[in-house]
Amino acid sequence: MTRLIVLLLIVAVNQTRGSCPEYVFKKISFNSRLVLDYLQKYVDLSVKECAERCSEVPNCSSFSYKPETTNNSECYTYNKRIWSGIASTQYDYLSTYWRLADSCPADYIYNRTYNVCYKKYAEQLMAWGDAMDLCEQDGGYLFIGNTMDKLQLLNDYFMSLPPPLITVAHYIGGNDFQQEGIWEWLDGSKTFNWPRSGAEPSGGTSENCTGVKPKESGIISFFDMNCYLMRPFVCEVPLRP
Repeated sequence: MTRLIVLLLIVAVNQTRGSCPEYVFKKISFNSRLVLDYLQKYVDLSVKECAERCSEVPNCSSFSYKPETTNNSECYTYNKRIWSGIASTQYDYLSTYWRLADSCPADYIYNRTYNVCYKKYAEQLMAWGDAMDLCEQDGGYLFIGNTMDKLQLLNDYFMSLPPPLITVAHYIGGNDFQQEGIWEWLDGSKTFNWPRSGAEPSGGTSENCTGVKPKESGIISFFDMNCYLMRPFVCEVPLRP
């Protein structure tokens, strides 16, 4: 059976190794950083072959690839999702790809218009890192709010909560772990809706995780939070197109 590997922003290719279904990988903005606890390292492969190696391992959810420059190309596969802020070392020319899910988990909400799959943990309180771990167990990560459409989904969610919960801050997937004051989403993108007043982010080195809640006007607003506070959170599972 033909194995089809789809690399978003790269190319779709047919491979003939094994009898597995189609897999889709997305290139993310997080790059030039190497996470050292990889599953396997390969050399002298194309990016398509690197994706193939990852697809052969059931729990491989990310891979990083460095094209051939002065040395052979390098491929690193991971049994976890690699994200911006995770412990890593500088490694020039390295790109990272996420494996995308075929479908939304049964207990998640699927928005067909925006192809977004998410779950609200409104009454389960965790620190940011523990919330991230739970999201990863679901096959995803903390919600990335880097588009206006996704912010509208968050706003609609908050508006649906009962009054005691509507103003409670929720963790989502932003941090400045890599460099203080440089805020990034887990995929490495940097689009943040900080308040125009300049009041946020306000916590310096003591508040390095992103929280979100609506203002009285119903407009979603971000702010920095202490990562060890016990708070509700929103998870997201990335879906193939």
